Amino acid sequence: MTRFLFILSCLWIFSASAAAQTVYVSDIVYVPVRSGPGTQYRIIHQGIRTGTQMTLLEESDDKDWSKIRTEGGLEGWIGAQHILREQPARMQLTAAQTKLTAATKKIEELENELKQVRTEHNTLSRKSSDLTNEKDQYAEELRKLRALSADAINLNERYQNLLEKHELIQTEFDAVRAENDQLKSNHTINQWMFGAGLVILGMILMLILPAFARQKRHSDWVN
Repeated sequence: MTRFLFILSCLWIFSASAAAQTVYVSDIVYVPVRSGPGTQYRIIHQGIRTGTQMTLLEESDDKDWSKIRTEGGLEGWIGAQHILREQPARMQLTAAQTKLTAATKKIEELENELKQVRTEHNTLSRKSSDLTNEKDQYAEELRKLRALSADAINLNERYQNLLEKHELIQTEFDAVRAENDQLKSNHTINQWMFGAGLVILGMILMLILPAFARQKRHSDWVN
């Protein structure tokens, strides 16, 4: 019998423990609105939900009751213990969660913008690298052009010097050619004069030799 009672006690304790649950008191309260500052006055509204925004009009002498007006125009008295100067924690939590959600969304948007900015930054970095390479290439080409320009200037100076020397040599050549032409002309004149002298000498000999021959024959006859 004792063992049976013990078993029943254990089963009852186990059942009670299994049925026990953790519960919470709801933070949503409906506060009734009365026509005057006291419970003896009639209820003109069954209840205003906690968190409702109201305007405080006046307070009772004992400060236990407050006259309020809702945004809908309802006026009446409620217990002063139900009035808070700040929003209830539940509403603050809801507002905080809303802000957190908005902040999370904003963070996601900023992260996406950051990704885009990083992508654009990488693209601009590559373009900057390409532009740097092009700038280096242009700088090298400019250096070569400057070198060629310097060589061209040197070549132009050398050309001018050679041109001046050519003009001097051409002048000297023209002078030498003129002298050569003059010498050729003088040589021709001398040849003509020599030929004319030979002709004149021949004519003189033609005149003298016959006379000399006659004189010799005359001398031979005399002897």
